[in-house]
Amino acid sequence: MQLTDTFKGAFPPSGVSAPDITSQIAEQRRNHRRILLQRTLGYWWFRILLFIAVAIASAIIGQYLSGNVRTILCSLVVVAVFIVALKNILAGFLLTAIVSTAWLPKVTAFGTLDVYPSIILIVLLFWLLVVRVAFHREKPFFPSIWTIWPQVGLIVLALISEFMIQFTWINGVPREIAHKYTGIIISNPIWQDELLGIWMYTIPLTIILITTTVINKKEQWIEYFMRAVMFLGVLGSGIIVYEFRRKGATVETFRTAVPSVLWMTLRSLSQLLVQTSILAYARFLYADRIRQRFLYGFIMVFCLIGVYLSLQNSWWVEVAVGMIVITIAYSRRLITFCIACVIPLLPFLYLYLMRLQSVKKNDLNRVTIWHDAFWIWTRRPVLGFGPGNYWAYDQYYTTLARNLRNFTLTGLGVAHDGYLQVLVETGPLGVIFYISSTVVIAIAAYKLYSRYRVSRKQHSGFPGLVDLGLAVDPHAPVSRRGRKVKLDIIVSMKSRFRGVNPTDKGLVSAPRYVKETWDFMRDSVVRLWVLFWGMETNEEIQKRRNCMLGLCVLGLVVGSAFGDLTSSSFFLPPRQLNQFVETPQVIVSWMLFGFVLYKDQLWRIARRRGRFGTQVRQAWNTHINKEGVKAHE
Repeated sequence: MQLTDTFKGAFPPSGVSAPDITSQIAEQRRNHRRILLQRTLGYWWFRILLFIAVAIASAIIGQYLSGNVRTILCSLVVVAVFIVALKNILAGFLLTAIVSTAWLPKVTAFGTLDVYPSIILIVLLFWLLVVRVAFHREKPFFPSIWTIWPQVGLIVLALISEFMIQFTWINGVPREIAHKYTGIIISNPIWQDELLGIWMYTIPLTIILITTTVINKKEQWIEYFMRAVMFLGVLGSGIIVYEFRRKGATVETFRTAVPSVLWMTLRSLSQLLVQTSILAYARFLYADRIRQRFLYGFIMVFCLIGVYLSLQNSWWVEVAVGMIVITIAYSRRLITFCIACVIPLLPFLYLYLMRLQSVKKNDLNRVTIWHDAFWIWTRRPVLGFGPGNYWAYDQYYTTLARNLRNFTLTGLGVAHDGYLQVLVETGPLGVIFYISSTVVIAIAAYKLYSRYRVSRKQHSGFPGLVDLGLAVDPHAPVSRRGRKVKLDIIVSMKSRFRGVNPTDKGLVSAPRYVKETWDFMRDSVVRLWVLFWGMETNEEIQKRRNCMLGLCVLGLVVGSAFGDLTSSSFFLPPRQLNQFVETPQVIVSWMLFGFVLYKDQLWRIARRRGRFGTQVRQAWNTHINKEGVKAHE
């Protein structure tokens, strides 16, 4: 770049001073240094941040990791996922969802608080997004306030309830809780449970904000997310079936004989299997090819077998109600056919449930627990006792049998009902917010399903009778991608096994044969990936995916709402140190809810822009008409 000889030997125009070349060069150097500094910061900031985070984490939890191989491996997984998130936030989000399932054990424990990788990664992802937004590396995308107002109301009410209970604490109720952890009784001050309880009320909204911001304009990752969950669910069901056969147990004794498989509890595995079953059922109904319908049907049945063998009654309720809701939304003929098939089996189902009730006699104690929860609520009927204080007051007012009253040994001290737990902690207004959050998500999911509902083929015979036609758009071109890939693989395999080069149909030498065999294996893997995992995207496929997303989230949220009547583990796990172990189970569900709220906000933005465009056109037409009238006059 030449900065001198601006006038090429000529004098500057009269009346105009000569430019200050020195100041221009200095200004350009300053700009160059500024650009270099920005590039250096952009390259090194996350590396410096990672180094500081690792140093702090090593200083804090290093003493807990010595000698524990599993803990060290889980810590390495957390660090690896965070590094991936620094480079690719979407991949980090997907890996966070994977480690939120039952497949990864806890990292460490601080007293009675079990710390899981998913909790650490959710916090890290949130602050990573905050930093990326601050540096304009990411554009925030917030859901509509009409869909998240119940979550905001719950957080505000939890803070108010916690603040008020400090001045209205009932005399005689201890401010210290003793938890049993690995055979050791540890006493914790009540403020630790209170802080944890307030923070847990913020987890759903945090996950929703992370989901909507990360997935913005990258909707194909929703499909990757769902397929990863289904893959992990099939593996989990396979492990349960294998352990069931290996132990030689029955359905009535398997839950007691094997409360956990490897490092995974049956409760956490059941939640994963229910999510997989509902996802597979929605895809089963809206499959556009027979092969897909058989595949998703097998996944659904296989995971339902795993849920059945786990003998987790609340998850039975969740998956049953979820599938019923999905069937009702899908087709009246199909739900009528299912009811007609179930009616003759009702006497056998009743006898079977009575037999299970005789086996699980401990569940009868829940009636007493629910009665105690109502009695505790009457002591503070307006604002409740605040998050984290249920254990202390339940221990004080319990009417359980004497051998069950010591919650430190029995592990009780929870309401076994999500709505009662919220009622005791935040009062009736908190229950209204809690129910409203599920209702709002269910409405958003149903609207998403209704807006993108696709038509189905009309079949004769049994599929036509029960309205199980394949999903198809009569105006969309027929896609033959799967058939073409399948035929290519078959032709290549036949040619290779005959020792014939599929290109020239002639005999080949040994070195060339080895090379072409390697090329064939590589190409086959790529083709199989495209066939079963590849993302073909067009308007019709995206419409069908939105339809399936709305349908599965509708079933999941309604099923979870009913399951929460008997177990408070579906939306907000009990806000206590010893119950924090159940928190990772709800992360995947809230991510799915976040996908629906993201789609809902996109629709609201499009509708708002459409209304603005209509108003502009109407104003312009009115102006043109007035000008025409004036010209005519």
